[in-house]
Amino acid sequence: MKFSFDLTVEDWVALQNHYDAQSKHNRVMRIFFWFLGPLIFLGFFLKDYFEIGFVFSEFIFFVISSVLWLLFLPKIHGWNLRQRTERFLDKDENKSYLGHCEFSLLDDFFVFKKPNIETKIKWFDIKKVGENDDYLF
Repeated sequence: MKFSFDLTVEDWVALQNHYDAQSKHNRVMRIFFWFLGPLIFLGFFLKDYFEIGFVFSEFIFFVISSVLWLLFLPKIHGWNLRQRTERFLDKDENKSYLGHCEFSLLDDFFVFKKPNIETKIKWFDIKKVGENDDYLF
């Protein structure tokens, strides 16, 4: 079976998002940074609490800043991942990642072809297949 398609920036961003979501290291770091902001805010609040006592305005600031951090950090991370991917693909030496591709499924392997590149991958080299609503990785 043989089919062809065009790889776009959106396809690469989807691949990077999928890899980021599946990577154990990235998941741990995302959780760490998600809780780091509120912990820092809590540290400042507790420092002032033990030095001068309870200050209601600082408590409100702590709560609001922590909630905003928890709500917006995942969106900022997604935006940052997209910007890094687009900057990577904008470099001249990486332009060949985008464009027309051909994909052939054979009995022992599959072949991925671009104008200057041909890659053969054996079926037993595939360790894991992932998918979402729009893509198969």
